Amino acid sequence: MEMIIIIDFIEKNIHKLTIQHLKNFADKKNLICTKEEVHIIYSFIMDHYQELIKGNIASLEIIKPKINPTLYNTLVDLYKDYKQKYL
Repeated sequence: MEMIIIIDFIEKNIHKLTIQHLKNFADKKNLICTKEEVHIIYSFIMDHYQELIKGNIASLEIIKPKINPTLYNTLVDLYKDYKQKYL
């Protein structure tokens, strides 16, 4: 039941996500990423958040060739961690 509430919250509020939110998150997690990489990740999230909610980690492969490999691997690890905690 809790998972359904979280998914519903994400779906109702995804449109409020901004690039600045992603920059702030990256800073908080000490992620080094270029402005272009932030835009790539933002676009990906906005276009594919439903796949991520459903646990389709393979969808992240879309951005793999577009961003730094270290950043990509860190994002995958963060996704797995947050998915385990919240989804």
